[in-house]
Amino acid sequence: MILEGIVTTRSADGTINVAPMGPEIDPNRPQEFILKPFESSRTYENLARHGEGVFHITDDVLLLAQAVLGIANPPLQPARQVEGKRLSDCCRYLEFRVREFTQQGPRARITCDVLEEGNIREFFGLNRAKHAVVEAAIIVSRIGILPLADISQQMHSLQSLVDKTGAPSEREAFDLLRREVSRHEQPVCQSLRITTPSRLHFGFFATPREEKRAWGGIGLMVDEPAVVVEIHPPDENQVDGITLANSVDAGIRPRLIRLIESTIQVFDIDRASIPSIHVASLPPAHMGLGLGTQLTLAVAEGILRIVRRGIDWSKESARRETLHDAAVKFGRGRRSAIGIHGYIDGGLVVDAGKLPGESIGTKIMTLPPPPLALLVTPPLPPGPHGETEETAIARDVSILPETSRELLDMLVRDIAPNAIAGKTPEFGLMLARFNRLVGQSFAAVQGGPYASPLLESIVRFLADRGIGASQSSWGPTLYVPVDHQTEAEAIRADLMANFSLPARSFIITSPNRRGALVEPILGRQEGGRA
Repeated sequence: MILEGIVTTRSADGTINVAPMGPEIDPNRPQEFILKPFESSRTYENLARHGEGVFHITDDVLLLAQAVLGIANPPLQPARQVEGKRLSDCCRYLEFRVREFTQQGPRARITCDVLEEGNIREFFGLNRAKHAVVEAAIIVSRIGILPLADISQQMHSLQSLVDKTGAPSEREAFDLLRREVSRHEQPVCQSLRITTPSRLHFGFFATPREEKRAWGGIGLMVDEPAVVVEIHPPDENQVDGITLANSVDAGIRPRLIRLIESTIQVFDIDRASIPSIHVASLPPAHMGLGLGTQLTLAVAEGILRIVRRGIDWSKESARRETLHDAAVKFGRGRRSAIGIHGYIDGGLVVDAGKLPGESIGTKIMTLPPPPLALLVTPPLPPGPHGETEETAIARDVSILPETSRELLDMLVRDIAPNAIAGKTPEFGLMLARFNRLVGQSFAAVQGGPYASPLLESIVRFLADRGIGASQSSWGPTLYVPVDHQTEAEAIRADLMANFSLPARSFIITSPNRRGALVEPILGRQEGGRA
């Protein structure tokens, strides 16, 4: 029989790979099983090198979905009989060592002996939604092997099981998998919805100096507030082809008109073929949320998907190349490329910066972010932008070489290790130290290490309680990483009471780990304004 579960193996650098796996197990011979990983997989590579690992039986289908997508970051603890780690939370675990390793086409056949087994907690029980997520996870793992039309049809048939019988964790797991399928689908209709995360930026590593890499930095993509743009067939009844939801600031219209005009020019598109655009949701501009790049790439991708049928959007490399090209042509990423990389991939992004002559900074890693983000945006004026920002940076901003070295040292020694270990309080405090140090190099522009004395007071108030808070870009948005909803709500209550902040100043959201979501839609949503 095939028993679906999770395998942890140790990589060459000592990191632990968490992967879904369905070994063959004979119920009458439970002390051995057979794994069949693909030759291209990390599990194959690790078992070929080290020959041991841990197989876990679990009813946590959200973890299974995350493992399929390569975004699992569960708590781990040392194994007892093998060099490696096992899940802290599972129903049962089997520590094993490879006895026989043979190759069979693209897959290996690996016979494993169980060295130790243990029970952590009882299996929850049979549930149709959990079963549906397991099936969906297997289907998603076949993207690139099975036709996308078949995958989409199977996902659709499983959706109702999750809706009818699933808990929030099953729905979240299925949504992650459905989003992954949507990312690979060619649109089958003429209307699309693109939902992008917001971008938080916590500071640069370096300003331009000789032939060294400049800018770079650390940033996080979050699900809310989101940019939501709908692309529809051209509508001759609209003057400029743009409608806005009632909640969207009408001041964005001139920017959209310029963006559409630029798209026509830089991509040599027939004006008559340009689709109409409905903006359903936007975060506020110039508040440290990275609206410019997210809106630009969403509109550009939507238009190009409709009018440029020669691009194979199902191929990750083709999409990435097209979006990088669009970003450069629209002048995005002149300093930071975090918004570009985050639009495509999501995550907690580390941008190495760029050398003279390079167009976009190089992403060197994506770190696992804390589970939740509390965003605090006090009612303060927007940060500098446009020509004011460009002039201020050119005239008043310089990160000294010794400061750059200290910032990079903090990343390597403190921020990245705490992120990888899932130590949210330590991560938050070290990121806040990094953020403040960067802010000191921008003090001539913003009047101090933060955009206002109020922000500095909030940061100090939280630091006194062991909580890290970091300003995003020019502010006034602050980022507070947290582990639990109740923790975020308690911090929010403290800040409302002590700083008289209105409830609208707070958003509790999740990190975005997959980038922008592109979905086909049927017809136009009403209720906007032309």
